Amino acid sequence: MSPSPPLVGQEPSLMAQTPSLMGPAPAATGQDSLAMGLAPQAMGPGLPEVRLEELGLGAFTPVGLVQNFLQYLHLDLGLPWWGAIAAGTLCVRVALLPLLVRAQREAALLALHSPRLQQLSKGLAQARRGSDQREVARAYSELVGYQRRHNLNPLRGFLVPLIQTPLFVSFFLALQKMAAAPVPGLQWGGLAWFPDLTAPDPFYVLPVLVAASMGLVLEGGSVVM
Repeated sequence: MSPSPPLVGQEPSLMAQTPSLMGPAPAATGQDSLAMGLAPQAMGPGLPEVRLEELGLGAFTPVGLVQNFLQYLHLDLGLPWWGAIAAGTLCVRVALLPLLVRAQREAALLALHSPRLQQLSKGLAQARRGSDQREVARAYSELVGYQRRHNLNPLRGFLVPLIQTPLFVSFFLALQKMAAAPVPGLQWGGLAWFPDLTAPDPFYVLPVLVAASMGLVLEGGSVVM
């Protein structure tokens, strides 16, 4: 006997009665999780890490170049993220060391000749208040001649801030943008009491260490070499 037709007003629920021919849906990978907007914490250690280019980072800008350098230290050289950040900072410090040494020597030289320079500068200021242009030219020539004889240039003291400030500002902005993305590897790439590099130090140990090291640098910079 043939099966009885369905009653009027009722439709056969084939999808509910027959199993799916497509099989179970494949599990989402880490890349798919990012594409679907899932939490990056679900990626966890051990899975392939996302490159900065896939997160819109690492452009050919000062900030992007710093990010690419940190990614090279992490992915290509195999350093953990905390080690890549520490090694990158050390590389920048070593690269700036010759400039810092020269700036310290220049500051010490200026301090040695400061009394005479102040005397000549005061004489030039007094000459400019007068009306004798020959006296102004003589005072200016005496000041410039003294600086040339002793290889003094006060503008050299601004060389270190002009180079160092943009570099470390780019370094700071690079890490800030990587933490805000966030780069998934940073969330478990820390060390000891700060395993998550995208979160603040819960015990404020790192800020205290940074402040103490800056104090030592400033104190050491005041010593005449």
